[in-house]
This record gives sequence, structure tokens and C-alpha cells, in this order.
Amino acid sequence: MRIGSNNLEGDRSDIWSASQPVTGSAGCSSVRPVSEALEHLSRQLLAAVDDSLVSVPQADLFIGLSERLRALPPPRSVRAQTLPVVDEWLAAAVAAAPEPWSDLAHALLAASSRLPWLMAYENLDPSPGLEAFQRHYSFALLAGPSFRGHQPPQIDDQMIAGFSIQAPQVLYPPHHHAPPELYGIISGAVEWQIGDTWTLKGAGDTAIHRAHESHAMRSVGQPVLTWVCWPHGAASHVYMPSLDPPNSSMAPISY
Repeated sequence: MRIGSNNLEGDRSDIWSASQPVTGSAGCSSVRPVSEALEHLSRQLLAAVDDSLVSVPQADLFIGLSERLRALPPPRSVRAQTLPVVDEWLAAAVAAAPEPWSDLAHALLAASSRLPWLMAYENLDPSPGLEAFQRHYSFALLAGPSFRGHQPPQIDDQMIAGFSIQAPQVLYPPHHHAPPELYGIISGAVEWQIGDTWTLKGAGDTAIHRAHESHAMRSVGQPVLTWVCWPHGAASHVYMPSLDPPNSSMAPISY
């Protein structure tokens, strides 16, 4: 999920880097008190992870993930932020979520104004392909490490748990990283690439990425809403071969 070629504490930012707070209805920043909405969202995400781990292949890559989610501290008040893509597409994605995923979707919508929704790839030099993606994608961490100006409601230095919204007809470029990654699709239809294979996925489907396994996502006719977890390695280096500087790139591993 993370895009960028650097460490969280390095000199350059990566996907978890803080966007600058913006103003107005399309991008407002605020600090809000802890609410039941965040606590409910945390419980709903845990339930989704528990349900998924019962049936996913390679569940051994995520041993201890549920326990780590249960051990997280209660959600705290954080500086909240929204972006235009969130304002435009989140409500529609939530409305399209079928049972049983609609409960998680509506919990996210209820808590959305208390989360920092951020822009990806802010560390990289502008390019048409990058900008086309940036304008139409955002992510919000519910749990994870502190990072340049933003903190998620639940702090954990190793694990990452959060959500993403991707507008229709948008490519999330291929990338890879050392930690395994577990995605769950809440709503929408998406062409998902793992290694050299593309498959069509929809609500209720999951995707697993092994260490340094290349993956990409292309939304089709609907916005795509997902949850995502890394069980460890939150500060790991992330490689984006199509956008990385040549001297800091790395080829993915083929399985």
C-alpha cells in the first residue's frame, strides 16, 4: 500500500508523509475529541480481519495480526484532514458496499471526519502519471506509527492498519515492499495485479502480497474502498520501479 522509496524517518517523505493541511470543504484540517465513532471503526476493522484470516491462503504470513489489533491502545484525538477525492467518492463507495461489508463501510463514513486522509507520492517529482494517480486516491491510517506532522488515532510502531479510497478508472502503479500485506475490498470492482497475473476482484475479496511481490490495482467503473494491514515492518523501504530514482530502485521478487 505504501508508495515511496524511503524510511518513515528518512530525509524524504513517503506515502505516509503528512499532506499540508488545507482549508475549505474540499480539504479541511481539524483536531477533534475521541469519539465512539473511532472506537466502533476499530472494532469493525478487527472483525473484518478476523473473518478474512479464517479463509485466506498464506494466513501464516499474518500470525499475530488479530492479537496485535486487539492490543492497540484506545483511539485518540488526532488532527483530521480530508481531500477532494474523499469528499467526491467516499459516500458513494459506502452506499455501494454490500452486506456484510456495509457495516464496516458505514463505520468508516461515520469516523471519516476524525481521520487524516492523505495524498500519496508527495516525495516524488511531478509527472503526468503520478499526478493522475494523486488526484484520485487517498488513504487514512487508523493504526500505525507517528509520521511527519500526522498521527493515526491508534499508535503502533510496527503495524499498519487503515483504509483507502480510489476513484473509478485509476491505476495504482506497481510497487513492492518487504512486509507482507493483506487487503480487503469493501466496495467497488478492481483489476488486481499480483506478480504477472491480473484478476478482477470485488467486495468481500481479499488480496495478499508476499515480501517484495509486485502488485498494482486498477479501478474500473466504481470507486474502490479497501482496508489494508501490514503485520509488521511499518517503516520498511517501499519500491516503486516506474517512479523511483534509478539509484534507489529494486526489482520485485517473482514467486
